[in-house]
Amino acid sequence: MLQNAKQVLVVLFIISVLVIGIAGRETFASSHHLKASEKIVQNMMEKYSKINSLEYSGELKAQTKGHDASNFVLNFNGMSDDKDVKNIKGVLSLNIAADQASRGESADEPTKKKFNLGLDIRFVNKIVYVRLNNIDIPSFGKSKDKEISEITSLKNQWIKIDIEALAKSPELKELGLDIKFKEAEKQTELSPERVKKLEEVFKQARIFKVVKRFSDKTINNIPTYHFKFEFDKNGIIELIAGISEVMFDKESGEAKMERGEMLKVYSRNFQDIKLPKGEIWIGKKDLLPHKIYFGVRPKVAVKSELSTRYDFTLLFKNFNKPVQVDVPANTKSLEDIIGPKLADARQKSRDAKRVADMKQLQTALELYFTEKNDYPPTAVIDDGDPKNTPLKLSTGNGFSTVASGTTNMEFVPENPQPNGIPYVYNRLSPTDFTIDFSLEKGFGNLSAGHHVTTSGGIR
Repeated sequence: MLQNAKQVLVVLFIISVLVIGIAGRETFASSHHLKASEKIVQNMMEKYSKINSLEYSGELKAQTKGHDASNFVLNFNGMSDDKDVKNIKGVLSLNIAADQASRGESADEPTKKKFNLGLDIRFVNKIVYVRLNNIDIPSFGKSKDKEISEITSLKNQWIKIDIEALAKSPELKELGLDIKFKEAEKQTELSPERVKKLEEVFKQARIFKVVKRFSDKTINNIPTYHFKFEFDKNGIIELIAGISEVMFDKESGEAKMERGEMLKVYSRNFQDIKLPKGEIWIGKKDLLPHKIYFGVRPKVAVKSELSTRYDFTLLFKNFNKPVQVDVPANTKSLEDIIGPKLADARQKSRDAKRVADMKQLQTALELYFTEKNDYPPTAVIDDGDPKNTPLKLSTGNGFSTVASGTTNMEFVPENPQPNGIPYVYNRLSPTDFTIDFSLEKGFGNLSAGHHVTTSGGIR
């Protein structure tokens, strides 16, 4: 009996060794397989960092199921060439299609609103050309329909947007944004040194982690490796930190965080973000990405009838091939399109300032009158030259560049140019004054043309 028991134990031991050996071999093979896959992906990142031009196409799809079901599809295709970093050129076509079904309180059947929009974009020589090639928008009421009609009238018209000219526009100067634009342009300028540094950052990037290898596939007649991947959060953080170090270097004049501090900040920002898993197809010969796909289904914190799924597909081809971008014929500048409305808005803005100036002057003069029981002597308060030193209003010196006594107004305003007339102040008597001014379009109940401000108000 004991002998039989020993024989059974020996048999079980041999079987166990065999099972463990086979399982270990499979585990080793699987681990080796994934390591080889990781190497392919890393080689892809290195090769992709040296790509200067390519063609691409893709689709972003969002589908919501439930009470207010909706579908959103963005299809796009284009090509880009950044061989000359000072003259990046490319072509992009977009088409957006969306619909939403909603059930009203008294409606038996759901209503469906559809939306379609198509855009063509070309960029070359720091100029962007945009054309609306398709538009179908549902009604949103009379006020909005008028705006939609104005947009629709631009269908098939190429619009030229000169980025450098836009940066010098009066609107940006008025807001002080022209300086910020120049700073941003300088900061993001890609010198040859920066390009080399960025290439190195991308070579070292480890943003994909292969979790499974599928059977090889053929994409657009290109034999490819097919992998399932997940984004490596730490790898993405390292990549962003690396790019930031290059772009915010000493040349840019920007204050730069230490790398350790930068990584802590980005780690906090990414802490609660759940990155999607996806699939990638890498060419066997060129070791370049030919297709990427990932789908996302966000988790909702509370129970809801609605559920949404996002699917994103991106295809690449024709790497490092010449890209030809033609400048469209019969273009209109952005100023041609929005110029009249912009001019109208500027005139209304200047008129609003003129009326505000009159109210401030009226208040300051009443404060002067309260203390002096008189109005200041007639004076030229606006000589039409904005470069001259602005006047002050004080009880000791009246309208003068130097204040004395009580200061009633630190800076006496002048007519905003262009157009309008210089403000003209006259003391009519100890108890009355006039300030002449004019409006371009009119403001409130004040019409365009000449107006007068007195102690009794504006007329």
